[in-house]
Amino acid sequence: MQSNNILSIAMKITLVAIYAFFLPAQAKGGELGLPASLHSHVVDNNFDPENYEFAQGQFPGAPMKKVEIWNEIEAYLKKCKSNAKSEQKNILEQMHIHAKYLRNIGYQDHLCGQISASLSNIHDFRSWQSFDIALKKSKPYYDLYVSAINSALNATLINDDSNDVYEQLMRRIITDQGYRYPMLGTLDDINGLDKETLYALKQRINLRIFDEDWDNTHWVKSAFFNKSINKAKLDKKSYKRFWLIVQHADNDPSFQVVMIKEMLKLVTLGLLDASDYALSYDRVNLFLYGSQYYGSQLSCQNHKYLPEKMDNPGKDYSILDVRRSSVGLMPESKYLSYLPNHC
Repeated sequence: MQSNNILSIAMKITLVAIYAFFLPAQAKGGELGLPASLHSHVVDNNFDPENYEFAQGQFPGAPMKKVEIWNEIEAYLKKCKSNAKSEQKNILEQMHIHAKYLRNIGYQDHLCGQISASLSNIHDFRSWQSFDIALKKSKPYYDLYVSAINSALNATLINDDSNDVYEQLMRRIITDQGYRYPMLGTLDDINGLDKETLYALKQRINLRIFDEDWDNTHWVKSAFFNKSINKAKLDKKSYKRFWLIVQHADNDPSFQVVMIKEMLKLVTLGLLDASDYALSYDRVNLFLYGSQYYGSQLSCQNHKYLPEKMDNPGKDYSILDVRRSSVGLMPESKYLSYLPNHC
């Protein structure tokens, strides 16, 4: 398996030394001057919009007052993302990781991340009216989907406050995976779901994914650092669920770096597949250094799913497939064939 700076650095970091980096984050909207137009949408440090009037100013023909409100929101998002990125970079620097390609996201600023996620698809709409109509039409679909996920959770007969690590992983993987399936086109062909309503539905789900990932990340960090994961003596399937949650802890790349080391241990013990390690390795390398090794992380390019930012040798699929085979991954072309033809 590939080894570079991420793994060698992670190997040298003691858990005690880095624990201080992983204290629970706080919502920081107030510190950065949360725009007044958003105050009514924040309850208990959570952003929960239903009426998107505050976004009307980003569309053509909006009244000047609405444009001013939108400009204020854009300025806030730019500032909070920049601050969050700078804070995350400082944490990584203390871990001797010189990240060059950190994304422009909210990271440990909860409100910043939520607000950004809630507006993820807004530029796909041609007008305020089309956005407003699509948002209203998407709500019954969203409510029905949430109800289905909740039914699956209830069917586990596991309480959401269970102290059992195995049970928590069983519950949490349902939301982790369940809310991601629509992003792969599983809802695209629903009868009566037009394109703009689908965009609005996915925007609602994007915010829900952010919230689930935030909650799951903080739970799995706590379970890892207080040794609950080790004490639970999990089986291989449970470690697979554990890995998936860590895989989606993108708001905390410093934690993901630490877990690269732990995942390699699990592979050695036969509790995690090498292919799972490879996916995490790619994800962390891509977000920190701007390239990946195994071609596991995809993005929509010219309306097709393709590997995102491969290192130069890996752009040759014959070389890439040898790498993938070494960790039990299928050839890249076969991997891509399982995804929708259009994105």
